[in-house]
Amino acid sequence: MCLNPHEINGSARCSKFQPILKKSSLTSSNNTNNNDQKNSVDNLCDNAVLLQTLSASFSTIQIREYPITLGENPGGAKGPPITLDWKHDEGKTIVISLEEYEQKRSPRRNKTELYMPEYLRRWRLLERGVSMKEIHKATKNAESTRRKRKKTSQRFNDSNYGSNDTFG
Repeated sequence: MCLNPHEINGSARCSKFQPILKKSSLTSSNNTNNNDQKNSVDNLCDNAVLLQTLSASFSTIQIREYPITLGENPGGAKGPPITLDWKHDEGKTIVISLEEYEQKRSPRRNKTELYMPEYLRRWRLLERGVSMKEIHKATKNAESTRRKRKKTSQRFNDSNYGSNDTFG
């Protein structure tokens, strides 16, 4: 895509913008004449990076609902890891104006309100058709990874890393 400063706001002048390449890098061939060099500089000026403040705005938002599924990230304290599934439910998708959303939305939840206990994760996975065997296997893998991470963290904390004596 070619950026042309004249098409953006009508009053921009190319001379105000820095070309991407310096003029000296255009003279490389002994067959190049002055007109070719001038045209190359003009083309670079037309394709110059615009040095102006760009902005974006939004008028509507789309809210999608994704089902949960068994995950692999062992980030929780215990129990099975969960993640969002790839496919969202088209029937539950809502398109709403940004202003209306901001007026009607609930207050942001804090960290404790976002936490989902182990028993609730298990229940939701069972509701989604995940078998107890799959849940147990994923929980066992997550617990193993958590133990390894804890061991590594303890080893790191027990060593001299981070003390001022290490780098002397």
